[in-house]
Amino acid sequence: MYQSIMVALDGSEFSARSLPAAAALARRSGAALHLVVVFDPSAMLHFAPGEATLPVFDSHITDARCSDLRLWVEEQAASISNTGVPTNGVLLEGTVVEALAEHVMTTSAEIVIMTTHGRSGLDRLRLGSVASSFLARSSVPVFLVRPAGPDAPAPGRELPTGRMLITLDGSAFAESMLPHAAVFAETLGMSLELLSVAEPVAAPIALFGAATLAVDDFVTTDEESDTRRYLVRQAQQFSLKHPPKITVLVDNSAARAIVTYVRQSAPGIIAIATHGRSALARMILGSVADKVLQGVEQPMLVYRPSEEDVSKIEARDAQRS
Repeated sequence: MYQSIMVALDGSEFSARSLPAAAALARRSGAALHLVVVFDPSAMLHFAPGEATLPVFDSHITDARCSDLRLWVEEQAASISNTGVPTNGVLLEGTVVEALAEHVMTTSAEIVIMTTHGRSGLDRLRLGSVASSFLARSSVPVFLVRPAGPDAPAPGRELPTGRMLITLDGSAFAESMLPHAAVFAETLGMSLELLSVAEPVAAPIALFGAATLAVDDFVTTDEESDTRRYLVRQAQQFSLKHPPKITVLVDNSAARAIVTYVRQSAPGIIAIATHGRSALARMILGSVADKVLQGVEQPMLVYRPSEEDVSKIEARDAQRS
């Protein structure tokens, strides 16, 4: 169960659509809720015309914006507190990504909640391009809420229900999501499904040129069997009344296979890990996870493992082998 939950907001009503889910999760787990808005003064810079363009601060506009944001986040916090969920709201100043990452540590938050547009990709998160950078920097899982419309969700419908789909690819990075997904699913009473995509092995046909590939059905079958055995081993980590469902897909595009399966099977939420080592282009999140985010309607739980997380998993796997 969670004890501390942080919600990243930007002062907009759209970002506030994550609050019903955040309040419901805090209520379900008995956690304290921390609402945070970051004001970056550099966003208020304008440039004076002339031969030498100089950045100019308008202190009156800056102070007014700070005052409005502080009042807004405090009002949101008070509204939730009145329902019995311990909540505080703070306005921070500084670079957004750094301020959010530091506040995660300050509040000992175990999960961060953000709102995202549907089908528009991580580069268009409501919080702006800094949100994708935060996802790469966050030391805790990030719950991306997908609000369906401007109206508040019906009571009891704020959080995902049913089944959590956890995507794995055989790597220690992906496996680092498992304990975090387990906590989230247990808190919400969700069942688990482990999914992995076995990519067919193809060999070039020299007669038709190296660019022409033929898939060996026998090798594909072996890959599928190996993938299923791998998922069974991962499922054994969970001490649940009902063991996780195991699903193996065969496709040479993991993202396409996952999106197609999600549209057909309609899980309540998707859990996926990201490398997040440096630039977005080098992240799993920038490839598979971002394509999944754009292609489905479900909320997502995203986690960037630390080097320590990965080392522990690799050491555990080495002992088992």
